[in-house]
Amino acid sequence: MVSITPLKVRWRREWESSRSCSILKKDYFAVVELDDSIVGSVAINGLTDDTALLRWFLLHPSMRGRGLGKKLLEEALDFCRQRGFKTVSLWTISELKTAAHLYRAAGFRVVEENTRDFGEPFEQNSATS
Repeated sequence: MVSITPLKVRWRREWESSRSCSILKKDYFAVVELDDSIVGSVAINGLTDDTALLRWFLLHPSMRGRGLGKKLLEEALDFCRQRGFKTVSLWTISELKTAAHLYRAAGFRVVEENTRDFGEPFEQNSATS
């Protein structure tokens, strides 16, 4: 567990005790806790030996602007590099400007843009490690 001062934020990886070894090599989940409350999360779903999907990248609005989102994303992408994933993809909506900035800074690029039935454009981003 990592404490980030002065927020006293702890990072925790989950699923390790309940998943088989082959799944452990491909999947990752971390949460950010503050005062026994979960205030952020990120997950990596290993799809194949070469490809992973970034999911559940969330941070409570009160925690934004403190570098925690960047740290969460870095930890997840470090996991991907350690596991040898060549491509990491994600789906997002265009309204999430701050997240899009973090994705671009981490090397993601838009590879597809679609409009869904509910009228919101979705962007799929992909990066290689």
